Formats: sequence, C-alpha cells, structure tokens
Amino acid sequence: MIHREGKKTICCEIVRANLGTCFVHAGFAKSELEAGRRGMAESSFGLARSGYDAMLRFLGRVEDQCQREEVHLKLVQLGEKLEFLQWKLKPAALVAKQ
Repeated sequence: MIHREGKKTICCEIVRANLGTCFVHAGFAKSELEAGRRGMAESSFGLARSGYDAMLRFLGRVEDQCQREEVHLKLVQLGEKLEFLQWKLKPAALVAKQ
C-alpha cells in the first residue's frame, strides 16, 4: 500500500514539474514576442504547447481526485496562456503567407 501511495505522489509530482516547465516556456515565448524575437517566441511556444499536450494525456494517470483537480486547473490556466500566445503569433504567420 505504501508503494502505491508513493507511486501516486511521484506521478503527480512529475506532472506538476512538467507543467511548471511549460509555464516557463510560455513565459519565455511572451517575453521574446514582446522583445520582437518572433522566431524565439515561436520556438518557446512550441515547447510549451507540446508539453501541454503531453500533460493532457497524463491527467488520467493522476489517481488522487484532489490532485487531479489541481492539475486540471493548472492545465486550464496554461491552455488559456497558450491560446493567447497563439493568437498573438498567428497574425504574422498569416501576413507572411500572403
């Protein structure tokens, strides 16, 4: 039983750590975009987005309901940041294609 509880905690900690990394990459993307470095912003955005997508798949592995709700809330917050960044990055991509 202790082993199972430890496994639950470790899984949740891994998800939290990865989400933290995604938030850092999203922050870098925003800073780079504000500094006019679109290429770096897109790169950081891509890292944040791929981490976000991976964490969505891991949400079901967080067995504790309270921890799952906490992780879900963080995923929602990160998703909102990524949507905003994608919106900020998209206009230039559309202009470049024309």
